[in-house]
Amino acid sequence: MVLYTFQAAAADHDRAVSQKPWKERRREGRDEKGYDMLELEIEYLPTGALRPYPRNARTHSKKQIRQIADSIRQFGFTNPLLIDKDQMILAGHGRLAAAELVNMELVPCVRLEHMSPTQKK
Repeated sequence: MVLYTFQAAAADHDRAVSQKPWKERRREGRDEKGYDMLELEIEYLPTGALRPYPRNARTHSKKQIRQIADSIRQFGFTNPLLIDKDQMILAGHGRLAAAELVNMELVPCVRLEHMSPTQKK
């Protein structure tokens, strides 16, 4: 069950910035099909505190980054970055670059601490 649905508007981002540190949780348990659910927290972290995954295979052109930035401006930041316990980005390098392009100070992140180094690849 989601306890908070992030309304991806600039006003919500400003509110999140003013209330830092801010986290939201998703409860542990099982979904309707019986699959295990993790407790997820959305954390708003400074863009400069995040480290790119050194072996990231995906690259984004300047055009793609501008398109992602336009989407963030229009719809807000609706898809959090996935990071590990050391704040290394596992997914979302393009979103981070776009967030920096639109001068966001904080970005939403979900920390995945249960993954092995092999799973992070």
